Amino acid sequence: MENLAENTGSFNIIDNHSETILDLPSLVVIGGSTTFKSLANITAPNLRQIRDTLNVIENPLRTLTLESLRQINKDLV
Repeated sequence: MENLAENTGSFNIIDNHSETILDLPSLVVIGGSTTFKSLANITAPNLRQIRDTLNVIENPLRTLTLESLRQINKDLV
């Protein structure tokens, strides 16, 4: 998913192995309801805006990288 720049609908990455790493280097906008579940690392270094709900749940997170995030229009749970 290295070329994904924007999602506009529901986007769910769930039921992963507890060591799974999610790397979204090109993601700039989360436009639809999104859930990340069961991940060890989540990296979206270019994410600037969350327009809908982003659920980060039940993750054994070691790293969460959202260093460019500037705007949350709805929820970050």
